[in-house]
Amino acid sequence: MPDDKALYQKANAIANAKIKRMTSLNEARTQSERNELARKAGKASGESRRRSAELRKRLAALLDSNANTYGELPENPLFSKSAEHSIQDFIICALIYRALKGEVSAINSISKLLGMK
Repeated sequence: MPDDKALYQKANAIANAKIKRMTSLNEARTQSERNELARKAGKASGESRRRSAELRKRLAALLDSNANTYGELPENPLFSKSAEHSIQDFIICALIYRALKGEVSAINSISKLLGMK
């Protein structure tokens, strides 16, 4: 089994080869192609930021609402019976439920999502 230094050197060589390949690909493109790719990347980045902001907003709304008893998920208009729910909504609820049960990893995930860490 190779030692850590050999693994590090191999990973470094692979990363450098990928960077060279990407650089040469970028140089082969015209300015308009590079602009188009940059525009697409910017749109994807904005969409990702909007999704993250929405997740933080939903999580904060649930955490600000009141729980009926210890361990129950809070009542919130977000989860009314008439509203449509995404998978993301149920994941947020599961994360909060795990945090209420005392799972440190869930608490850390919530604080990280809210920007507390």
